[in-house]
Amino acid sequence: MNITTRQLRAFTAVARLGSFTRAAQQIHMTQAGLSGIVRELETQVGQRLFDRTTRTVTLTASGAALLPIATQVLQSLDGASAILDNIGSAARRTLTVATTPMLSSTVLPGAIRAFAVTHPYVSVNIRDLDRSEIQGQVDAGHVDAGFGVFLGAAVGIDRVPLLKLPLLLAAPEEEKLPTSVSWKKLKGAKLVALAVDNPVQRVIDEQLGRIGQANEERPCVNNFNTLLAMVEAAFGWAIVPSFARLGGRYKVSFAELTGPRISLDFYQITKKGRSVNPALGEFSTTLKRILSTPVS
Repeated sequence: MNITTRQLRAFTAVARLGSFTRAAQQIHMTQAGLSGIVRELETQVGQRLFDRTTRTVTLTASGAALLPIATQVLQSLDGASAILDNIGSAARRTLTVATTPMLSSTVLPGAIRAFAVTHPYVSVNIRDLDRSEIQGQVDAGHVDAGFGVFLGAAVGIDRVPLLKLPLLLAAPEEEKLPTSVSWKKLKGAKLVALAVDNPVQRVIDEQLGRIGQANEERPCVNNFNTLLAMVEAAFGWAIVPSFARLGGRYKVSFAELTGPRISLDFYQITKKGRSVNPALGEFSTTLKRILSTPVS
């Protein structure tokens, strides 16, 4: 037996109104089409459900027994549909993203503010997490997307490169750096750095190794905010991605590193096979625009 909701809705409409003509009008189909659907249902259940005359349509005993069951089934399905619609609407109105504390404190506030101008009914929730936690939160489905520098691909994770972020030299504000500085100028310079297992630092150390500077003893910290505070306090220079200059809270000057210019791929990551939040594409575009905006 393969009874459909279409058959049940046709049956209950005829039973409620006592007329194939009025029922057909109410559910917007032809009378012939409605009669065919009811006949299909009668064939499915192996019983006649209506006694038909030229003037009246009445339920048979079998029809009277089916009516409360069909009504309850349809009410349950309609209720479930409404619940799912509410869940889907809530999901569409909320976007949850994960980034590192540095990005969360410097870039995301401006991106969320700009996004709200065109999407005022979408609430963006931020999870500021340690870099090592972001992919796990995406994989577990706790966030819609993660953003950051992820050097290696991960099983079950989709990576979409959004843009390239050039590496900059950061120095105390009073040192007044020129617009650009060659990597060779860093030979023998006092540097502060991120932990050696940080993916950004691995790229930096690869280039520093080419000028014989990779294994120098230097203070190491775990996040960019601490790194920039160390630079401001004149513990040394640091090499950072370009988004570090967007915060403006530290008295630090920046210069582009050249010879060569090195950039980092900045990614959006999502869980493979999971439906993508409809708001994510526009938010990623806004975030990309903020990250690409020159700082005066």
